[in-house]
Amino acid sequence: MKRLSFRRTSLMAACAFATLVGAAQAGTITVYTSLEEDEIKDYVAQAKKDMPDVTVNVLRLSTGDLGPRILTEAKNPQHDVVWGWALTNVMDPRISALLEPYAAKGSEKLDETYRAPNNKWFAAAGYMAAFCVNTEALKAKNLSVPATWQDLTNPIYKGEVVMPNPVSSGTGYLQIAALLQSKGDEKGWEFLKSLDGNIAQYTKHQIRLSSV
Repeated sequence: MKRLSFRRTSLMAACAFATLVGAAQAGTITVYTSLEEDEIKDYVAQAKKDMPDVTVNVLRLSTGDLGPRILTEAKNPQHDVVWGWALTNVMDPRISALLEPYAAKGSEKLDETYRAPNNKWFAAAGYMAAFCVNTEALKAKNLSVPATWQDLTNPIYKGEVVMPNPVSSGTGYLQIAALLQSKGDEKGWEFLKSLDGNIAQYTKHQIRLSSV
């Protein structure tokens, strides 16, 4: 695999709803998250170290699916904490109204850009989007390696391009937003229309529930 054409960096926010994880000493908490699997393992390991008597139930949802779930459950929250979610979603006024302030240890050291003044969120990580090329597949089909996003609109790649569904995936959404910002609305949507013609599939993350 070859990774090409890096784009904008996005922020992943860590925020707390309802019962704060730091206040839990025993029992069970439910965590909603859009973090990747390997990141979730690290978060769970630290939570178990800090709170050995607490059972942590984790539900992973795509960024775009997590928001509607939280809003649907607003009057009867089914989670205690959110670990990692796109900042673009956290800043939705409907979501922000549901957040409880939580001054996480060490968050005061972050630049003001990366934390809310009212402690309702802080940026735990940043991500950079790119596209990856399967060089073996291209070689088998005698196709050249695309070097830019514009190259992906070439008809020779029709049915060869896959990307996350921007409706449910934060990665997909932020990439679309970055392309529109870099090209401008008119040229950006023209480009996305051309790209869509070559898309084989808009992938969707699956829900994962675990208990540790």
